[in-house]
Amino acid sequence: MKVKDIIRKHGIAEQTFYRWKSKCGGMDVSDAKKLKSLEVENAKLKRLLADQMLSERRACGLLGVARSAVQYRSNRQFSDDKLRTRLKELAERYPR
Repeated sequence: MKVKDIIRKHGIAEQTFYRWKSKCGGMDVSDAKKLKSLEVENAKLKRLLADQMLSERRACGLLGVARSAVQYRSNRQFSDDKLRTRLKELAERYPR
Protein backbone atom coordinates (compact mmCIF):
# COMPACT_ATOMS: atom_id res chain seq x y z
CA MET A 1 0.00 0.00 0.00
CA LYS A 2 1.30 3.48 -0.82
CA VAL A 3 1.80 6.20 1.77
CA LYS A 4 -0.76 8.46 0.10
CA ASP A 5 -3.39 5.72 0.32
CA ILE A 6 -2.63 5.13 4.01
CA ILE A 7 -2.82 8.81 4.99
CA ARG A 8 -6.03 9.28 3.01
CA LYS A 9 -7.59 6.20 4.65
CA HIS A 10 -6.73 7.38 8.18
CA GLY A 11 -7.24 11.09 7.54
CA ILE A 12 -3.78 12.25 8.64
CA ALA A 13 -1.18 14.50 7.07
CA GLU A 14 1.84 13.06 5.30
CA GLN A 15 4.13 14.87 7.74
CA THR A 16 2.31 13.22 10.67
CA PHE A 17 2.77 9.80 9.08
CA TYR A 18 6.52 10.25 8.71
CA ARG A 19 6.85 11.72 12.23
CA TRP A 20 5.07 8.69 13.67
CA LYS A 21 7.16 6.38 11.52
CA SER A 22 10.42 7.92 12.77
CA LYS A 23 9.19 7.78 16.37
CA CYS A 24 7.54 4.37 16.41
CA GLY A 25 9.02 2.58 13.42
CA GLY A 26 10.29 -0.85 14.36
CA MET A 27 8.38 -0.98 17.66
CA ASP A 28 6.05 -3.75 18.66
CA VAL A 29 2.50 -2.84 19.64
CA SER A 30 3.30 -3.49 23.30
CA ASP A 31 6.32 -1.16 23.10
CA ALA A 32 4.19 1.58 21.54
CA LYS A 33 1.59 1.17 24.30
CA LYS A 34 4.29 1.40 26.98
CA LEU A 35 5.68 4.52 25.33
CA LYS A 36 2.24 6.11 25.24
CA SER A 37 1.56 5.30 28.90
CA LEU A 38 4.95 6.75 29.90
CA GLU A 39 4.20 9.92 27.93
CA VAL A 40 0.83 10.26 29.71
CA GLU A 41 2.46 9.72 33.11
CA ASN A 42 5.20 12.23 32.28
CA ALA A 43 2.57 14.84 31.33
CA LYS A 44 0.77 14.28 34.67
CA LEU A 45 4.00 14.69 36.61
CA LYS A 46 4.85 17.87 34.72
CA ARG A 47 1.39 19.25 35.55
CA LEU A 48 1.84 18.40 39.23
CA LEU A 49 5.21 20.11 39.32
CA ALA A 50 3.84 23.21 37.59
CA ASP A 51 0.93 23.38 40.06
CA GLN A 52 3.30 23.07 43.02
CA MET A 53 5.56 25.80 41.67
CA LEU A 54 2.58 28.05 41.01
CA SER A 55 1.19 27.57 44.52
CA GLU A 56 4.63 28.31 45.98
CA ARG A 57 4.82 31.49 43.89
CA ARG A 58 1.32 32.56 45.03
CA ALA A 59 2.09 31.90 48.69
CA CYS A 60 5.29 33.92 48.52
CA GLY A 61 3.42 36.72 46.78
CA LEU A 62 0.74 36.80 49.46
CA LEU A 63 3.30 36.86 52.25
CA GLY A 64 5.56 39.32 50.49
CA VAL A 65 8.53 36.97 50.75
CA ALA A 66 11.07 36.40 47.99
CA ARG A 67 11.01 32.87 46.58
CA SER A 68 14.78 32.72 46.86
CA ALA A 69 14.44 33.09 50.63
CA VAL A 70 12.03 30.15 50.77
CA GLN A 71 14.27 27.94 48.64
CA TYR A 72 17.49 28.86 50.49
CA ARG A 73 19.67 25.94 51.58
CA SER A 74 22.77 26.65 53.62
CA ASN A 75 26.07 25.24 52.40
CA ARG A 76 27.78 25.64 55.76
CA GLN A 77 28.79 22.51 57.61
CA PHE A 78 27.78 22.64 61.26
CA SER A 79 29.33 20.59 63.98
CA ASP A 80 26.90 20.44 66.86
CA ASP A 81 29.06 18.18 69.02
CA LYS A 82 30.32 20.95 71.32
CA LEU A 83 26.87 22.48 71.65
CA ARG A 84 25.26 19.12 72.44
CA THR A 85 27.88 18.33 75.06
CA ARG A 86 27.43 21.72 76.71
CA LEU A 87 23.63 21.40 76.72
CA LYS A 88 23.85 17.96 78.34
CA GLU A 89 26.18 19.35 81.02
CA LEU A 90 23.80 22.19 81.75
CA ALA A 91 20.81 19.84 81.84
CA GLU A 92 22.56 17.63 84.39
CA ARG A 93 23.62 20.62 86.46
CA TYR A 94 20.19 22.30 86.45
CA PRO A 95 17.52 19.57 86.37
CA ARG A 96 13.84 20.60 86.29
